[in-house]
Amino acid sequence: MDTLMSLWQRAVREHPDSVAIIFEDRPYSYGELGVMVERFAAQLVARCGVSGGEKVALLLPNCVQFVVCYLGILRTGAVALPVNVRLKPDEVQFILHDAEARVVIVHQSVGDLARAVLPQLPNVQHVVAVDFHADNALSFDEMTSAGVSACAFPEPTPADVAAIIYTSGTTGRPKGAMITHGNIVFNSYSAEYGLGFRPGDVHTLVVPLFHVTGLNTILPTVIRHASTAVVTSRTNPADILRLIERHRINTFLGVPTTYVLM
Repeated sequence: MDTLMSLWQRAVREHPDSVAIIFEDRPYSYGELGVMVERFAAQLVARCGVSGGEKVALLLPNCVQFVVCYLGILRTGAVALPVNVRLKPDEVQFILHDAEARVVIVHQSVGDLARAVLPQLPNVQHVVAVDFHADNALSFDEMTSAGVSACAFPEPTPADVAAIIYTSGTTGRPKGAMITHGNIVFNSYSAEYGLGFRPGDVHTLVVPLFHVTGLNTILPTVIRHASTAVVTSRTNPADILRLIERHRINTFLGVPTTYVLM
């Protein structure tokens, strides 16, 4: 059975010139992203000492960097920990502490949240900065432009945990749900059979990548089909409709509020 990594590597190998992600109207091919993922993974190992099974946290909105970081984390054999960037500081602090995250990737749009939380977490040893500069942080741009030395990355199995996504905690503290590679691949087939996703589709990826629909349903199906996702963190209906028209998008998953606004 496949894993998300084997699906990704197959897409990069067999469809290097196909468009994988469109972000801010800029297309990224599978080949281009494949190079970025390999470089980022190698730097996580070399500069942060990331190893198999370790949790690496993502404090990122929907963006192309989220996709690169997520796949780069999995390439090292580590576990991705996507965190809801709309949570309050104490909620984020609890998740990062509970998961024992030692490396945290932070986008500039949530810089204030990170500055409120990270000083309270002595276990966090490395911060990767996306779209901003900080003296005490590694640069995502530098990590994805550095040369790649030979790395012997582990090959995950379907039973290996790929990501931990925390529940909403409506009846208590959030709990980390462990999502395996096999779970994710199964979801991809469910999206094909249940939702009618097909190779050649252009998908909207407006639902948050830190939640299961974006991360475990849309993205892996895009990868398995070597199709295209238009990634955006914008929720304004006019912006979404503009993207649908401009990029001839033919699938859309949202929440009832989004449909009402549109």
